[in-house]
Amino acid sequence: MKYSLNDFVVGGGNQLAFNAASAITGEDKSIFNPLFFHGGYGVGKTHLMQGICNAVGQARPGANWVYVSAEDFANQFVLALKTKKLDAFRRRFRQTDLLAIDDIHFLASKPSMQEEFLHTFNTIDLAGKQVILASDAHPKMIGQLCERLVNRFVSGMVVKIEPPDFETRCKIISQRASTMKREISHTVIEYIAEKMRTNVRELEGALLKLVAYASISDGKITLSMARQVLAEHISRTDPIVHIGDIEAAVATFFGVTIADIHSSKKDRTVSQSRAFSMYLARRYTKMSYPEIGKLMGGKNHATVILAFRKIEDLLARNAEVKWIGPNGNRIEKAKVIFDKLINSIG
Repeated sequence: MKYSLNDFVVGGGNQLAFNAASAITGEDKSIFNPLFFHGGYGVGKTHLMQGICNAVGQARPGANWVYVSAEDFANQFVLALKTKKLDAFRRRFRQTDLLAIDDIHFLASKPSMQEEFLHTFNTIDLAGKQVILASDAHPKMIGQLCERLVNRFVSGMVVKIEPPDFETRCKIISQRASTMKREISHTVIEYIAEKMRTNVRELEGALLKLVAYASISDGKITLSMARQVLAEHISRTDPIVHIGDIEAAVATFFGVTIADIHSSKKDRTVSQSRAFSMYLARRYTKMSYPEIGKLMGGKNHATVILAFRKIEDLLARNAEVKWIGPNGNRIEKAKVIFDKLINSIG
């Protein structure tokens, strides 16, 4: 794994998360279980998780740690069932000193896999070992997740990682430029940091494009070059929110997948998810109705307009919204759902 805690850039929005990660690496016994990171796309959750695993491996060479995505965990579970190797699967995941699972919200709406993971978690916890989890949303915001798992998740330490502030973004750009062996003036660094505000990957993408252009043209990276090269990149960057963040937050809340939102499914839960996604995309991005429809599975622009008007009406009346959760029917006021989604998107 490529990430290390040593090259994690610490700022106001991730200081607590970094401190918690560092504390785990120096302890043989679990000090809080689980450690649960949540935050938007590209804010450093995976970096911290892999950094912890690498640090534990270096500090305790004999430690048995496993890092996987929740999707990989689920796929291995299914394969173990099919091949009748469930015992081997359980030994691998339960007899560990550290189990790190990324994108744990993937287990939403998968009851059998949630049950398996709950037993895995309990076994590790009883042994005094460590579990680290990461998700796009707070445990209580992950729809279609059984109550027992939610309770276990919030019984540990839940830490939100915020998008990097301006100062942190400058540090990140400076560090990445150094690893690329490129000298960039503070003026250019501040320009990129000011224009790219959402996440680390966005910053890295802009820097990589600028460095590549400078290498090809055999020129020095100047402010005028940065403005010219990154003009289109910046124009495509929504200063408020990305549609991917919206879809991820909505899908997590209602317990569906982004694929469901893009599909032609018309059951109540998917329909509500799709409508809220379209409404938020229209309200908080620069995208037109046709553009939103195209990105959400090739829907007609009229479908997006109807969805927008539907949610607008629900919010105006603060009407009750019904859908099917993991424990049966759910009902919440439209404004409550809206506030939770906005808070999750950040």
